[in-house]
Amino acid sequence: DIYYIVLDMYARSDVLYERFQYDNSEFLSFLVDRGFYVAHESTSNYPYTTHSLASSLNYMYLNEVAEQVGSIRGHSLSASMIANSRLFGHLENQGYETVAFATGYWFTELTDSDVYLEPTRSWWYPSEFQAGLIELTPLSRVPGIRGTEDDVARERVLYALEHLADVAQIDSPKLVFAHINAPHDPFVFGSHGGPVASRPGYTYDEWVTAYREQVAFVTWKAQQTIEEILRRSPEPPIIILQSDHGACYGPYEEHLADRMAILNAYHLPNQDYEDLYQTITPVNTFRVVLNQYFGTDYDLLDDRNYYSDTETPYSFIDVTDKVSPGR
Repeated sequence: DIYYIVLDMYARSDVLYERFQYDNSEFLSFLVDRGFYVAHESTSNYPYTTHSLASSLNYMYLNEVAEQVGSIRGHSLSASMIANSRLFGHLENQGYETVAFATGYWFTELTDSDVYLEPTRSWWYPSEFQAGLIELTPLSRVPGIRGTEDDVARERVLYALEHLADVAQIDSPKLVFAHINAPHDPFVFGSHGGPVASRPGYTYDEWVTAYREQVAFVTWKAQQTIEEILRRSPEPPIIILQSDHGACYGPYEEHLADRMAILNAYHLPNQDYEDLYQTITPVNTFRVVLNQYFGTDYDLLDDRNYYSDTETPYSFIDVTDKVSPGR
């Protein structure tokens, strides 16, 4: 079994400590104790979720694609590469069943997977039109009749983290994809998991505090999830625990080193970590896995970092020297 668990915007340990005054060394020690390899100097190849996951799931850089599409706007191309990735295709051809969890992001909602899992809500979340109608009636004063966007976000995160280990019960070999929108905002969890209300317009200090508290809860919850997956798996699984990009407050181009510093940890059942190294980036993740377990012969690519703005998302600038000096 292969679990690809993506904790959105989970910063690398040194950035967590220096920028957010949060020490996750206990969590990393837990991972090592459970047989993980932790790449302590890892960076993302791109600063956006769409580009980052399109790259990792296809184990290629997007520059070659960019040359063909030119100055196209939007992220539909990257989303298509996620939905039709080489990794899913390769493993399906090997007899794998694909399992995906609801993400809340249209570009990572892999609803065509063999098994697609999403929470069944115990309350109603109205459309914008329905919400407007309710405000004109006495129902608007009835507590608990409808959920909020925060409720939706909170439930989706909890559902994935609490049900990932259930997938171990599926008999066939499986590839499990869980893109979990946390500790990314909206900030809806306190440090112990209690609900908090998100809001726009955080000051820097407020944003740092809200992010740190959500990281604390997600870290604790992720540890429980990993423990359960390992305990309930009939055979030791492959687990990739990774963030798609790091965290920063303000324009990405001004904070690239923070924005692209990521959590990156690998659990390989054979404990053969010879092909892994501290600065490995996600573009090489599944090249290593497929070479070791499926007999492929992929060369590892140079680990590079690329930036593009939202107006021209496929016009890439190599920022490796800014993100990873000396690489």
